[in-house]
Amino acid sequence: MVLLPNALKIRSNHLLLLSISPTTMKKLILFLYLLHFNAVAQIEPYVQEVEEACTVFSSLWNKNLYAPLLFVEPQSRKIYTIKPGESLVEGILPDSVNLGNTSIHWNGTHWAMLILPLPQDKTGRIQLLTHELFHRAQKDLGFEQNNPDCSHLNDKDGRIYLRLELEALKLALEETTRQDFHLQNALYFRQKRHSLYPAKVQNENLLEMNEGLAEFTGIIHSNRTKQDTKTYFRSAIDRFIKSPTYVRSFAYQTIPVYGYLLRQKDVKWNQKLNNDSNLTQIFLDAWGTAVADENVYQGALIREEEEIRAETNRKRALAYKAQLIDQAHVVLPLEKMNISFDPRNIFPLPPYGTVYPTLTVIDNWGKLTVNSEALISEDWKEVRVSLPKYNPQMNLVQGEGWELNLNEDYSLIESDKGTFTISKKSP
Repeated sequence: MVLLPNALKIRSNHLLLLSISPTTMKKLILFLYLLHFNAVAQIEPYVQEVEEACTVFSSLWNKNLYAPLLFVEPQSRKIYTIKPGESLVEGILPDSVNLGNTSIHWNGTHWAMLILPLPQDKTGRIQLLTHELFHRAQKDLGFEQNNPDCSHLNDKDGRIYLRLELEALKLALEETTRQDFHLQNALYFRQKRHSLYPAKVQNENLLEMNEGLAEFTGIIHSNRTKQDTKTYFRSAIDRFIKSPTYVRSFAYQTIPVYGYLLRQKDVKWNQKLNNDSNLTQIFLDAWGTAVADENVYQGALIREEEEIRAETNRKRALAYKAQLIDQAHVVLPLEKMNISFDPRNIFPLPPYGTVYPTLTVIDNWGKLTVNSEALISEDWKEVRVSLPKYNPQMNLVQGEGWELNLNEDYSLIESDKGTFTISKKSP
């Protein structure tokens, strides 16, 4: 049976139907069928390859991570779901569910969700899929999911010592005869960073336990050759260094490298972890540390670049403060939120919170879509955007770079100071 998307279904009394000949209609139906067939034909091999990878590497966590998968086309919200031992099922994901590469509970099932299209490279696909399958299994493996504040990695010194650590890890991958030397130096730079930000040490560990272990899992399941793995790590670190922020994504670089190299010493090192493990201490126990010379790792260049960036960030922070704190704005309470964002471009704005250049929030009051800037408070109790441009009495409210779709029983009201907030209408 051919299923037509709702947008293409035509009522029998619609004038457009009269202009389509039977031959054209057959061609249209054939075209839609081929689209459907191609999507399914692409996804089924992806499912098979990740199922095989999970079987081969089930000893990594003493658990086969293969589990229900949900693939979604972001524009149409069309989904393809599959559970172990069952066939692919198609459907439409409701607007109330945020999109992202993540794990979600929806429609009575715990899924690993993947946004289509997937990477063309097989190893990249398996890495992504098993990263999210780890998150789905994370609680069962004994690890809590955390979203800690690592805003210090937007500071000049935090970035300097993270970059130095990563440069040392790159050389540890390249110079195998001096691998331990470079690992000791990497850990020296890590300890130096921790000494400057002692209150953030636990937060780094929590994020590395969350995203770092997930990415380590993806790396192992991808089953690249030793040389290809090293090449991947080096190019991934180089791309990461150029990214706008390190706050949420640094763990994707650190733990996979440490974990991969430690696996060569102890193939079961990760199975000894629990929710309270200290990853830095584990690495120190494995390799130790030594006083490092920054010049070996482009220290002068890194410091020069970070000085320039710090001045740019100072001006950027002042602009965000003026827009989202000092001036009148819209304040939306976070009550029962479902949030998706790009972790690679967020901007910490202490002590007020974090600025998200792109963001989607679904809450009791409706849906907020941001393509410019929004500020989420440090306590995660509210989100702020700039003033609306159009009539705030309407259910659709728009501002510079954002759109708010309010549920029918909510409205946007203006306070005495010109700031807007949400109000629930009286029954």
